[in-house]
Amino acid sequence: MNRRTAVKAATTATVAFSGCLGALNISSSTQGPPAYVHAEFTVLDESRNTDEEIPDLEDPPRVRFNRGDGEILVFGSLRVGSGNCSRAALDSITYDEETKVLTVAVGTTGVEPENSGCEGDESVDSYRLTITFDENYPEEVQASEEGEHERTTVSRP
Repeated sequence: MNRRTAVKAATTATVAFSGCLGALNISSSTQGPPAYVHAEFTVLDESRNTDEEIPDLEDPPRVRFNRGDGEILVFGSLRVGSGNCSRAALDSITYDEETKVLTVAVGTTGVEPENSGCEGDESVDSYRLTITFDENYPEEVQASEEGEHERTTVSRP
């Protein structure tokens, strides 16, 4: 098995088992495996004391470039509806290797209710998405999120 095949398998496995992801779309503008080697989406524990760059609900997602580590980090908060039945989820990752534009979309996905059902507690999930590249690092990131009531898009060079 060559390195690209191993990387593609590892990326698929990591993304498939990193939190509630729903129907995830991962693609690249070229044939073969994606240019990145790892993607991890995490819904952050609301009780956790964190110094991460989580924006307020009204603010667009934040994008941070860690070029030295080969990472792109996207942080956000979005309204997901009932906290018993919905969670933030990574919808898609696409990367155009020619233009070096990484596009990510975060939305919501249904989850099995913990108790009696989907009662009306409006819930907000904060999240972190980390994408690691070993080559062909992006020059621009377009991040969008769609929650219960709004759609927000941000582009960072």
